[in-house]
This record gives sequence, structure tokens and C-alpha cells, in this order.
Amino acid sequence: MAWFSFRKKKSEIELETQKVVQVLNQIDAALVPLSNFQIERSHKETFRYLWYDFWEAHVPASSQSAVLQAELLRRIEKLQHEAQANGNINWDEGFEYFCDWLLSEFAKFDEVVTYMENARLILTKLKNHGTYAKLTWADDFPEPLFEPQYIAYCENALYDYLYEMVCVIYETHTEPIAFEAEDCVYR
Repeated sequence: MAWFSFRKKKSEIELETQKVVQVLNQIDAALVPLSNFQIERSHKETFRYLWYDFWEAHVPASSQSAVLQAELLRRIEKLQHEAQANGNINWDEGFEYFCDWLLSEFAKFDEVVTYMENARLILTKLKNHGTYAKLTWADDFPEPLFEPQYIAYCENALYDYLYEMVCVIYETHTEPIAFEAEDCVYR
């Protein structure tokens, strides 16, 4: 009986892995125009200010910010750091929540409506990379299915796209927007 359970679980992992890879390949095809994205020149000064001065003033060392614009930056940076520094080895529902939360918060701002479809694709891509990574760390992951390029998105372009959205929001809303820390967020 134990052998059957193991095989069933392994086949479920194989199916889920194949679905994730298929989604990632579809999203990658749609995001080709953004593969070399860089923050637009008109937003670079805002980005420098947000990344250095605003971050320093509004992002605490180990907790959530009380300012929405800063919390947007912080959560994007958490996703980027997890992928680039850790290969998504710590990926869990907290990171998935960050992706959903970012999309939800961005949708509240008319200033970034033209960015939203790409943002949805990017955040779905990041979630699927995390899901793939989580699957690969399972003891019974089928080794022939292992493809390292699916574990994490480690380039800067798509994160920069999300950061540019924060710049666009900030350029319209330069005053800090109050944000109440969420109990469900532990990162």
C-alpha cells in the first residue's frame, strides 16, 4: 500500500510540474518584449530617490512599513531577494501572498492601468517559479523533470518593471500613503 501512495504522489508532482512549466513557457513568450526592460529615463531619478532616501526613511529593518509606497518596494525586494539570493528555496504561501497583494494594490491606482496586464503576467510568473522550486525540493521529485531555469527568475528586468510601477504611483502620490501592517505577513 505504501508503494502505491508513493507512486500516486510522485505522479501528482509530475503533473503539477508539467503544468507549471507549461504556464511559465506561455508567460515567457508573452513577456519577450520586457526581457531587457530598464526603468525609463524619466523615472530614474524617482527610482533613485525611492530606493535610497524614501527606503531609508520608511522601510524598517525587520518589519512592514507604515507607508504604502514603501511597502510596495519592500515586498518587491523580498520577492527579488528570495529568487536571486536563495533560488526560491524558502518559497511558501507568504511569497505567494506578496504576489497577489502587489497585484491587488497596483490595481487601485489608475496611474498604472497600462502596466497591469504585464504586472499580472510577471507576478504569475514569479509565483510559478516559486511553485516549481517548492516541487523540486520534495524528496520524491522526479530528477528527469529537473530544469534549473524554472526554479527562480533571477534577472532584474521584470522586477524593474514592478519598481517602475511604484515610481509612477509615487510621482502622483508624493505624500506617504498610510499603510496598516497585516498580521498575516511574517516576512
